[in-house]
Amino acid sequence: MIIKPALFGPRPITFRGNQTRQYPELYDKSQPRGHGSNPNYGFNPGRNNFDPFVKSVLKQFVPSGGNVLEVGCHTGNNLLEMAKDYHLFGLDLEQLSLDTIRKKGHQRSGLKPFDVAVWDIFEQGTLPPEWAEQNVKFNAVYAVQTFNHCDDQTFIRTMQQLKNHLQPGAVVIFTNYDDVGFTDPSKAVFGGSYPHSRDVLQHAFKGYRLLQTQPFRRDDDTYEGGLDYWSVKGFKEITDYLSDHLTWYVYQLPANQ
Repeated sequence: MIIKPALFGPRPITFRGNQTRQYPELYDKSQPRGHGSNPNYGFNPGRNNFDPFVKSVLKQFVPSGGNVLEVGCHTGNNLLEMAKDYHLFGLDLEQLSLDTIRKKGHQRSGLKPFDVAVWDIFEQGTLPPEWAEQNVKFNAVYAVQTFNHCDDQTFIRTMQQLKNHLQPGAVVIFTNYDDVGFTDPSKAVFGGSYPHSRDVLQHAFKGYRLLQTQPFRRDDDTYEGGLDYWSVKGFKEITDYLSDHLTWYVYQLPANQ
């Protein structure tokens, strides 16, 4: 099956966010079903659950107290859960989302120290200055439906530059629309998301080892709820196809890097 690029908008260089990021508290207060937090979506759009797959991979490869970076931490549904065991660093484009993380963090006990910053790692190509000055090295990086919001060249450059901030043996966990065909690779999937091909992944993770791939699913039905929204908007053919192709990837740097 080939998805016709005419259905999609132009491929952005980096994803700059959308209206959903203006409502971080609504995102968390709503029921755990849906995509984004735009109140105009017409269904309960938020989620406050973490992704068990991320936690299971971290448990396998990262020592307790290790440094872990989340790219696109939003309101902290993953970050605050992982902060029970690791020193979390989170990047997001919106200050409101980070304010929400800090507020929730103050209300929870048993968390290790965590740092968050407004920063576009795709545009800047490096870490925030205060982290770079500390020469922070990460045992793991994860990103849930985030790396698919930048173009291929930016993705490749960022992943290669990120190696400078990783410990030997570090893992990178992320989602990608796998094996989605396009007649014109310059077009993006709805919402500014689009797949990175196998060739792009090989270039982006040159020097890494592919450890695992696994279909993306959430027990709370959040992802499926988001697809439901787009389906009723006339994109059913697209969303049915994408729902079968969103995939977890886990790459690892050699231990002697």
